[in-house]
Amino acid sequence: IYAGTLFPEFGEAAKWVATGRRIVGMHLHRHTYSDGGSVEASPSYSHFISRLYLDAHVLLEANGERPVAKLRRSIERQYEFLAQTASPGWRSLQLGDSYSLDARRDLDIVSRLFPIAPLDRSRSVCYTTSQFAVLRRGETAVYVDAMPGGLWHIHRGKPNVLAYHRGKPVLIDSGCVNYDKNAEREGYLKARAAHNVVVVEPVKDDEEPGTFTTYSISPLRSDAQAESVTTRCAYRGEGTRYTWIRKVRLSDDVLEVEDRIRAGTPVDCVLHYHLERCRITPCEDGFCAIGRGWRLACRCLDASGGAIRPSVQHALAVDEANRRFQAPDVSFRQSGTVVVFRSEFRFDGGKAKQ
Repeated sequence: IYAGTLFPEFGEAAKWVATGRRIVGMHLHRHTYSDGGSVEASPSYSHFISRLYLDAHVLLEANGERPVAKLRRSIERQYEFLAQTASPGWRSLQLGDSYSLDARRDLDIVSRLFPIAPLDRSRSVCYTTSQFAVLRRGETAVYVDAMPGGLWHIHRGKPNVLAYHRGKPVLIDSGCVNYDKNAEREGYLKARAAHNVVVVEPVKDDEEPGTFTTYSISPLRSDAQAESVTTRCAYRGEGTRYTWIRKVRLSDDVLEVEDRIRAGTPVDCVLHYHLERCRITPCEDGFCAIGRGWRLACRCLDASGGAIRPSVQHALAVDEANRRFQAPDVSFRQSGTVVVFRSEFRFDGGKAKQ
């Protein structure tokens, strides 16, 4: 499309435009979801892919060429998805194989070329096709990622959950160090344990031939008390099969996460939560954390209501400025064929309760 529209004096320019239009249409059909998400399952990938589609649309329009069918509406949905899934500070999320990019600046540039309808970022949204949800309540925003994980660059740790309070990151993802640091990016940062998930052992991080993992997300449930969404992960491999149901519920500054794992044979389950830079202290069989601009108290209960003692260590993560640091990794462990974790996070210094 670039070659055919910018150099119309060449004899095959029209053929180049037709070929480009066909390729864009093919990608639009195969790789971009109807709700604006992308098969790449990465916020920063979606960020620059949207600009590529916009380039194609603007070049065709400005040069009087026939547009690609359904491209304009898809671009609108892609930028809605980008805006709704950006962090409270308008950065693309450090989520899986992603870099933190300035979403607000990109939208400001794009709005000069393409009309973008005003968005309501105060409400909760759920993109069931892309398998991603944002819960907003009070001063807290929670992001739930159950996006498909079939491509090589996508991290294994799903369904994942991130949380911001008063605009500050609290529960964070490991993020993506740059592609020059391939050993780190392909090693720990891509592993399940680097994300806010339940790691089921002895399942390996690199899926071998004959193993299958599928993810799904339910439609958003919203009422006067809370916003909630449910995700499902199903794993089938040689010797191990399990389903993991995760229910995420956000009321006014209280986040509840229930994880229920059912396996065909006994498994060891480790629930991980990675936090932004903070000070962690023991608190009523759980832990308390104080960060920059936020405080929370948390504890985790088993199926019978007994408290599970946390283990705290530090592990590699990447912050919103794409800098590496050592993040607190709080984990809880249980074993069995049916394992239940019930986590409650009370923000701004409240006490966790059963």
